Amino acid sequence: MKKIIFISCIILISCSKDNQVLPSTKTEIIDVTPKRVKYGDTITLTGKNLHKGIQVNFMHENTDFSFYNRKSEYYNFISHNDVKSKISVPQLTHHKINLKVSNSDYGNDEKFNTVFNLDYYGIIALKHNRDFFTNQYQVINHNLAFGFSKGKIYKSTNGFYNWDEIYSGPDNSYVSSIYYLDQNNFWACISEYSTSTGVQKINMYYSINEGKDFKPVFQIGSTYSSKKVRKMKFFSNKNGYYLNDNNEMFFVANNKTIKNIYDHFPDLSTLPFGRKEIADFIAIHENLIYLTLHNTNYLVKIDHGKIIHNSFNQKTSKAPSFFNNIGYLKVENTIYKSENFGDTWNKIYEGDIDKIKFFNKNTGILFKYNFINVNPLIRKDIFFRTTDGGKTWIEHSPSKSSFIETHKNDPTDYSWLIDSKTKYIE
Repeated sequence: MKKIIFISCIILISCSKDNQVLPSTKTEIIDVTPKRVKYGDTITLTGKNLHKGIQVNFMHENTDFSFYNRKSEYYNFISHNDVKSKISVPQLTHHKINLKVSNSDYGNDEKFNTVFNLDYYGIIALKHNRDFFTNQYQVINHNLAFGFSKGKIYKSTNGFYNWDEIYSGPDNSYVSSIYYLDQNNFWACISEYSTSTGVQKINMYYSINEGKDFKPVFQIGSTYSSKKVRKMKFFSNKNGYYLNDNNEMFFVANNKTIKNIYDHFPDLSTLPFGRKEIADFIAIHENLIYLTLHNTNYLVKIDHGKIIHNSFNQKTSKAPSFFNNIGYLKVENTIYKSENFGDTWNKIYEGDIDKIKFFNKNTGILFKYNFINVNPLIRKDIFFRTTDGGKTWIEHSPSKSSFIETHKNDPTDYSWLIDSKTKYIE
C-alpha cells in the first residue's frame, strides 16, 4: 500500500512539472515612447527578449515618399538590452510616420511585425519637384498654399508636400506675382511677350474660383522694358498695393485708378532724404504700411498718412513682420524688435544670420551658417529657436544635447514654409 502511494506521488510530481508554463522566448514590443518626435530625438522601445535582434523601419505614411524610408538595425541602436532599446530618429520627409518594428535580418527566424504611429515635427526637408523662390509662393494655412513658376500656378492642399498645376497661361506668358485673399478673390500679374513685336504686355488678372480661371482686370503697362509686379497685396476685389521690379510702388483704387505711392501719400516726398525707390513693403491694412527703401538704412511707417522713419546702422532690405503691436526686422546680421507698432526698434540678436522666420509674437527661428574646420567650401546650416520673443535663443542641432529633448504632446498645429523645400512644424 505504501509503495502504491509513493509511486502515485512520483507520477503527480512528474505531471505537475510537465504542465509547468515555461518563460516565453518570443520577442515582444510593448510600447514606443515618445510618439511625437523630431530629427535627433531618442525613441525608447520597451518589450521582452529584445536581445534576439530587432530592426526598426521608419516608413512614410504617404507612399509618394517611400524612397525616403529609413531603417535602423539593433547594432546601430544607442543602447539595447533584453527589455529596453534606444534609437535615434533619422531625418524624414513627412510628418506622418509608421514605425514598424520587426525581426532583424540578422536575428532569429521567428517572424513578427509591430507598427506604431509617430508624428514627426520640427524641420522637415521637403522632397517635391517644385522649386519656388521665396517670393513665388503664398501660404494660406498649414495645409493650403499657392506657388507659381514661369507661366503656371500651382496649389498644395496637403501641407506643402505635393503641388498640383491649376493654371497654365498662354504661350510666352510669365506669372510674376500672386495674391490670394480668399477663394473668391485671387490676383495674379501675368506678362505676355510678343516675339513678333518685342513688346511685353503686363496685365493684372483676377480669379473667383481659387485660380482655376483668370480674367484680365486692368493693364499695368506695355513697354520694351520690364516692369513686372514682384509683390502685391489686395484688401478687396478692387483696392490694393503692388511693387514692380523697377522698385516702384503703386496703389490701385477701384481697379481703375493707379497712383504712385508718393502721389497717394504726398508727405512721403517731404522726408529729409528725399524720394527713394522702394525695396520692399508690408501692408497691415490699407492705411498702415511699412516700407524699406532701396540701398538705404531707412524703414518708413505710414499710419493713416502720418509718416515715421527709423534709421539703422546697416542697409534695410526685407520689410518687417508684425503680430499686432510686436514686430521683427532683419537688417543684415542683426535682428530688431518693436513693441509699439514699429515706432521704435531695439536690437535683440546680432551674428551670422542667413534668414529668420517668426511664427507668432514669441516663437521664431533663425538659420545660421557655420563653416566646418574653418573651411569656406564646407558649410553646415544650423538653426536657433526662441520662444520668448528673442530674449534667449537655443541652438537646435543633432550634435547638441539640447536637441535631444522630446516634443511635448501639444495639440497645437502650427506649420509653416520657411522656403519652398523646407517646412517647420511647431
